[in-house]
Amino acid sequence: MTPRSPRVWVLGALLVLLALVPRVWVLERDSVDADELFSRRVAILPVADGLELVRYDVVHPPLYYGLLHVAMDLLGDGAVPMRLPSLLAGVVVVGLAIAFGVRATGSAGAGLLAGMLVAFSQQQIFYSAHARSYSLYAVLILLMFGACARACREPDRRSRWLVFALSGAVATLTHYLGSFYMVSTLPVALVRRDRRALVSWVIATAAAGALSLGWVAMVIPYLHAKGGLGENLAWVGAPGLYDLLSTYATFNGLPEIPRGTALSLLLGLLLLGSALHALWRAGSRPERDWILLAIGGALVPPILAYVASSPPFNAPIWGYRHLHPSQACWAVGAAAGAWHCFGRNGRLRAVASGAALLFACSGLPEVFTYPLHEPFTRVAARLADPKLDGLPVFTVNANISTPVNFYRQARDPVRLIPPEMRGTELPARFVFLYRREDRRDVARIGALLADLAPREPALRDVESIARKPDDQWGTTIAVVEPPAAP
Repeated sequence: MTPRSPRVWVLGALLVLLALVPRVWVLERDSVDADELFSRRVAILPVADGLELVRYDVVHPPLYYGLLHVAMDLLGDGAVPMRLPSLLAGVVVVGLAIAFGVRATGSAGAGLLAGMLVAFSQQQIFYSAHARSYSLYAVLILLMFGACARACREPDRRSRWLVFALSGAVATLTHYLGSFYMVSTLPVALVRRDRRALVSWVIATAAAGALSLGWVAMVIPYLHAKGGLGENLAWVGAPGLYDLLSTYATFNGLPEIPRGTALSLLLGLLLLGSALHALWRAGSRPERDWILLAIGGALVPPILAYVASSPPFNAPIWGYRHLHPSQACWAVGAAAGAWHCFGRNGRLRAVASGAALLFACSGLPEVFTYPLHEPFTRVAARLADPKLDGLPVFTVNANISTPVNFYRQARDPVRLIPPEMRGTELPARFVFLYRREDRRDVARIGALLADLAPREPALRDVESIARKPDDQWGTTIAVVEPPAAP
């Protein structure tokens, strides 16, 4: 089956349609969270007001919010419409992974393997049903990589470099760490051993940076006013080496078996090591640039984010979601490694491909068994119980109050207790929502109960609602009331 065979297009289209099944399942069934509702809040505002809110937030660039604004104008304001752009981007990533894999190997089978590794990844499914920028970000990074490969192949064509510069700028205006992915394309220009390619790469990258720095300049005044990025994102801790390694393991999928993370990491290293061998064997063939881009995209941005998040820099930018495009790059690199290095031995290639698919699919049972997002619809429904309905509801966690209020609709809202509020200002009997594993929640509850000590209050947990039974990060519903009469 050659890359240009009609069967490839048919199988690729079927794979994209198959990828829709778990994504639509999650999109329709799962609750929205506070981050998604921030996206909604920006999108339903007039453009100027939304842009100002994004500037004040300082965490993300504006491009995704602008696209969501247009989409919600056309599709509506519900939970499903606001997730549809991410769903579309999520299935486009599958298609791009197939095309990327074919380019990297010259094999239709490897392209389909890369597409399957993306289609069945639990992380890819999650962000395809999440009203945030991460799926779009992955699409733009893959398109930028394609533009880089074409520009380096034809370094005299300025139009190619213009497309590369514009795609890099658009990616960086979707997520700041797009700049790390631009840097990871440098080896492709270097291996050309062509001064024109290297100079053109530098100019195109500088132009893309200049375009995105225009937005950064607009954000800096707010960043200073909020005490800097470290103060604004103080909850993001510095990563350890295990965090970096487990991120690489997550790209493969994490089976729920003993030593699952270690096994997943070893499998990834084996396949990417095989891809490096394939890179050496490729010589100067066109596949070389694509394999190099896949390996660079999978490895370099996580390392750069790890270094930037660690002392002495301590930039609070660590998190899998910021490195989400690397999963698709890993999938292409793994497919290239399996095909090129084990191509002469059908059994070894089948074993390597099967292991990669097994790990990638290990999260699918959970996708169809438990929600991937915290079930705030259940929390809202529980608060409507006659035993709780009518009691004022409070929390110290905006990540709980915002989505629960979205689902409570016309009912009395969950009220967020500001840091300066004393427990003595609370009513004698009320409902309290908190997370047992969030030390900030527990500390704030302790302070409030200390204020209420003269009343001898009783804190009674009613129910803890989480994604699945062993998840400790669910929402606990508690009632604070006066002591029972003797």
